[in-house]
Amino acid sequence: MRSSFLWAVVITASFAFSASSVHAQAADPYQWVGTTTQTFNGNSGFLSMTTACRADFGAGARMCSTVEILESTTLTPNVEECWVRPVFQPIGNGSLSVMVLDATGVYLDGQDGGTQPQNFTCNGWTNASSSRNGLVLRVSGGFEIKQCGGNRPVACCAPIPVPEPNASLAIPTGVLGMVLLSSIRG
Repeated sequence: MRSSFLWAVVITASFAFSASSVHAQAADPYQWVGTTTQTFNGNSGFLSMTTACRADFGAGARMCSTVEILESTTLTPNVEECWVRPVFQPIGNGSLSVMVLDATGVYLDGQDGGTQPQNFTCNGWTNASSSRNGLVLRVSGGFEIKQCGGNRPVACCAPIPVPEPNASLAIPTGVLGMVLLSSIRG
C-alpha cells in the first residue's frame, strides 16, 4: 500500500511540474517597440511600412494594429504621431449613423472624406490624397483620423518574450500530509 501511495505522490508532483510548464509555451504577444526612423505618406503601402519596422526593430516587427497598442504594456508617454493599422469592429445598422468603427472607438462620421473603411487606411495604404484619411496614434496617446498626404513614421510592434513562470516542484500540502501519516503508520 505504501508503494502505491508513493507512486501517487510522484504522479501528482510530475503533473504539477508539467502543468506549470504549459504556460511557458504560450505565444509571445506583440508589444509597442517604437516608431520607424523613416516617414511615410498614405501611398507607401503596408509592406513598405512593415519592412521599415523590421529594419528598425528586427525580423519579427510589424506595423502595429490598434489592438496591439491598446494591449501593450511597453507604450511610453509622448509618442511621435504615427500611422497605425486599424482593427475594424462590426456595428449594427440601428439608429446609429456610424458605418465604420475601429477597436479604439474612433469612427468615421462622414466628415473629412466619408464613412468608407478605406478612410481608415488611405485606401489600403495606396493613396496620398488630402481627400483620403488614415488612422494615426497622436502624441497624447489618443487615436485620430488624419489626411493621407502627411509624412509620418509608422507605429511598430514586435513579439516581446513572456517571462516563464517559476517551475515549482512543491508537493501539494494534502499529499505531503498523507505521506507523513503513511510513514508514521509504519
